[in-house]
Amino acid sequence: MDVLRRMWNYWNQVDGQVLLFLRPPKPKTREQILSVFLLPKNVPVEEVKAQMGNSVYIETAAQCKLINGERYTVDCLEGCKIQPQRAEFSLGCGPNYHPTFEIFLPYMLEEIYIMIRDQKDADVWMRRVVLTAPGPAKTPKWSPPVQDVEMMGLINILDNLGDGSFKEFKWFLSREMLGSIPLITENQLLTAGRKETIYLMVQEYGLDRTSTVMKRVLGKMNMNINLNMLEELTTATSGTKGDSDAKLDPITTKTKMDVSKDDTKPMKPPSRFTPELKTESTKVSYRFRCPGPGGFQCTLTGLVFVMDQEAELLYRTIQWDESLLQSAGKTPAGPLFDIQCPEDAVCELHLPHCETKDGLCPEGLLSVVHFTDDGMTIIEPLEITDTHVIVKVPHLSAFGLVWALEILGRLWNNIKPIGGEVLLFLRPPDRGLRVLDVFLLPSNIPLPEVAAQQGDAKYIKISSDCKLSIGQSYCLHCEPQGFHIQPECAEFRSKYGPNFFATFEVFLTTNPKKVTLTVQDQERTEVWKRCVPLPGPRTAIVRGAEDRLPAEAGLPAEAGLPAEAGLPAEDRLPADERLLQVRIQFINRVSEAVLDQLLDKLLRHHVITFAEMESLKTKNRAKTARNVIDAVQKKGPEASSVLIAALCEVDQCLSRVLALR
Repeated sequence: MDVLRRMWNYWNQVDGQVLLFLRPPKPKTREQILSVFLLPKNVPVEEVKAQMGNSVYIETAAQCKLINGERYTVDCLEGCKIQPQRAEFSLGCGPNYHPTFEIFLPYMLEEIYIMIRDQKDADVWMRRVVLTAPGPAKTPKWSPPVQDVEMMGLINILDNLGDGSFKEFKWFLSREMLGSIPLITENQLLTAGRKETIYLMVQEYGLDRTSTVMKRVLGKMNMNINLNMLEELTTATSGTKGDSDAKLDPITTKTKMDVSKDDTKPMKPPSRFTPELKTESTKVSYRFRCPGPGGFQCTLTGLVFVMDQEAELLYRTIQWDESLLQSAGKTPAGPLFDIQCPEDAVCELHLPHCETKDGLCPEGLLSVVHFTDDGMTIIEPLEITDTHVIVKVPHLSAFGLVWALEILGRLWNNIKPIGGEVLLFLRPPDRGLRVLDVFLLPSNIPLPEVAAQQGDAKYIKISSDCKLSIGQSYCLHCEPQGFHIQPECAEFRSKYGPNFFATFEVFLTTNPKKVTLTVQDQERTEVWKRCVPLPGPRTAIVRGAEDRLPAEAGLPAEAGLPAEAGLPAEDRLPADERLLQVRIQFINRVSEAVLDQLLDKLLRHHVITFAEMESLKTKNRAKTARNVIDAVQKKGPEASSVLIAALCEVDQCLSRVLALR
């Protein structure tokens, strides 16, 4: 058996890498978290960086050998708390990268010894790691050297902006989103100068995509002179101008798939790309222009397209017709993707699945459904890998993975788990009450699809991989105890939209700095446990209206100021940031009559001029609302306080809904 195990490990051993990211210290506790990723070597570091926000990437010798399916542990000489205790390494990559381990560090620790050990307690990776302590979230700490002409050129473009235009540039930049999640927040840009802003952009987007994002932002500002400079800079450094706003990762753009008529199996890993996102209401669409033949993998959805020629891809998720599937003895096993592309451009499609190794054993478990105007066709896979189902593409329309109902019944009986993930979203406080939404989902649901439906809720990054069994009941426990959790137990189902509802809701009646969440199955076996740091409360009272009594506003005493009104001043948000939080709800809900009254009050308090008031008014109510809140928010906290106080006076119902009272 020992010989067989060594042979098995030899054939399953792959080149891996250990990536480390240090999160900024929390303002009060000063606790820091070191995120540890165990990943295949072909995952570009820039893709992981793009999902780590303002965490600092710790450079170290990352190469190691890892075994697919092997369980690993982390140890450090300082005896810091580590979660989880064990984690399984998988070849599955993206679309979401979650830390494999999290190490809780004391503040200002300068170095640490980290060891990765396998199931036999043998060291597979050991390093002395020098930690770079990140500064406050609003101040970029790292200062990479300006190494080339392009970086200098980008800084020079911002140097040519006046102070007002530069402030406007940062405002637009903070609204560049990943789904509904800002990649660079307004707080990060608050005190950043021109050079620091470029560093933040390069850190989040990579050098190649920074110029693309800058071009988009300047275009929104109608800064044609700077756009021309940027065009000259991109042409001089790259020699070409891209047709798409989304660029390939520079690490993988030279990697192509070898595709021929006789052999469609990819010979090399696909190049990874981050598509351009467009979100309308809660619907997300993706766009990317493939530069030529080869294989290309979307970092957000996990889809792989094998191309025969250059072409633009447009794709989105759509709703399954489950009654039609059931008549064919099938049920959804992944999102249904509507894909548009010129005929004959895509020759092969790889759809990500969420099966474990054991779950892939039965033949006929997975297949692909193709919907056209002529009806539904079942396509048998060319190959099923550990992560994807590969099919030939006759022509593009709607494709999705399905399970066979008969096979699925046998899986339920044997309780075969699938790859799952636990996603956490913290809602904005409503009269002092915060709610933490906990989602149990299959691992092949793209994060932007879930985030788009969560409104202003804040996504909490945490290591989320786990294994879940379809049809089995799970319960959630929270420490400290005393918080209300509903429901008590919930059955896990592989639902793929169109709506994503939280599996559990945790009502945080106090304001804890962190909680420990545990998911258990019906046998009380722990399947996921994490210590979750929580952001502080984000509700503030209206400046200038602190002394107003609830009775004066016609409200009962308990409906007056929120619980956070008694917090210290440093825990309250400035009024302009509060307006930013409720911007979308304000635009969607405010009436035309209320807008007219708000404009009159803004004019009376000299927040706007008569000419500005006339320019803000349009025949379209939503556009007028957008003009008003954006114009006032840009004028700063004092002007924003006037708008908030005016709204509380003329529309008490809306101000309560927006939690502005």
